[in-house]
Amino acid sequence: MQRSFATCLFVMLAVSADVALGDDLFPPPWRGLPFTTYSEWDFLTPTNPAPPDGGLPIVGDGGGGGPLANMLGNLFWDPVFNGSWISGFGGGQMHFEIPNWIDNRPLKRMQVQITYQQHPLFDGINVVVANDPTGIAGIFEDSESDIPLDPLNGLFHRTEQWRIFPNPDNELLIMNVPVDMAITQVVVDTWSIPEPTSLLLGALASVGLLLWRRVLS
Repeated sequence: MQRSFATCLFVMLAVSADVALGDDLFPPPWRGLPFTTYSEWDFLTPTNPAPPDGGLPIVGDGGGGGPLANMLGNLFWDPVFNGSWISGFGGGQMHFEIPNWIDNRPLKRMQVQITYQQHPLFDGINVVVANDPTGIAGIFEDSESDIPLDPLNGLFHRTEQWRIFPNPDNELLIMNVPVDMAITQVVVDTWSIPEPTSLLLGALASVGLLLWRRVLS
């Protein structure tokens, strides 16, 4: 996923005015469609485990409660950037549990956005989608993109896109956080995608309904 220089410059200027703009820079075009979920963590408090606190989450019918983030290992909360989890010696992990739609749709799309501060001497962040209750799930990373938000302070924004199939009913997103890294915002979107036939039938039904309404009007 390539970003132009002009886009990166605009993002840097916007975030320099308000760091809170750094969390949801690239919302997926499918957000809000049927069978999508949305969760945003701004980490405004040291609550652990932490429900989303960056807007009203959109959850599926998984029946396992709402989304939840668990901070594990040597992670401590700090008010920097309006709230962040920082990794101490030995590093730590953040586990994001995303309840989803219970359905037989063949494919799950996932997008993850992370705003983080990285120490220049240590390795970068590592994200793993680690849910495979059946033992046969295929998990593939489609793309990964980092852009600088505030290079002087080491603040970056990452966007990752994933495909998971067969479609699970929930996701466990594991984020490995190396020493001296601060995670300040995380946004997770998912979409349970129907098979092409269902998509076509749904589109035809929508067009038919629109034409019927025009006839009645």
